[in-house]
Amino acid sequence: MSLNQREPSPTLEAEPALPPAHPHVGHDPAHAPRKFYWRILHWFSPWRAWRELKLAQTARKEFAAGLALGVFIACLPIYGLQTVACLISARKLSLHPLSVVAGSQLSAPPIGPVLCAVSMILGHAILTGKIPDLTHWRSYQLPPFSLHVFDAFLLSWIIGGIILGVVLAGLTFASARIAFWLIFPKREE
Repeated sequence: MSLNQREPSPTLEAEPALPPAHPHVGHDPAHAPRKFYWRILHWFSPWRAWRELKLAQTARKEFAAGLALGVFIACLPIYGLQTVACLISARKLSLHPLSVVAGSQLSAPPIGPVLCAVSMILGHAILTGKIPDLTHWRSYQLPPFSLHVFDAFLLSWIIGGIILGVVLAGLTFASARIAFWLIFPKREE
């Protein structure tokens, strides 16, 4: 028997149908954009985030996880797309978008260039087994641009960014959990 040929469930037939829509709340296409904007504003609302943080222990874990995810995304070399990646990740993982976007702000100056340099050095060390020697480096000593140099540079940055992102995300999650534990003590019920 295929899925289309299943017998209807008796419990589904016994349930009452949904009540008819309110006559004033029709499917007017003019209201659709306004509903969409309100849903986005409600989803991104800082007041909703604060209320959830104050009231629910699970919201604190989710907020800390969102911060950690944002820090991980901040370490990835996808500049220009980090906020989009944060919003998509928050939506897919059911996290508050404010925490994920806030965590991704780690890639902003002055810390962002340091993250890039550490990611590239870490990635180079993992790929070649040695830390690059930067003592005699001069900008006029750069090798001529080639696709091989660019590929090695980008691969070092990606691998180093992923590893640095995992480490910093773990530290961020632990720090945020401790901070929320200190700010919002458990209530005795």
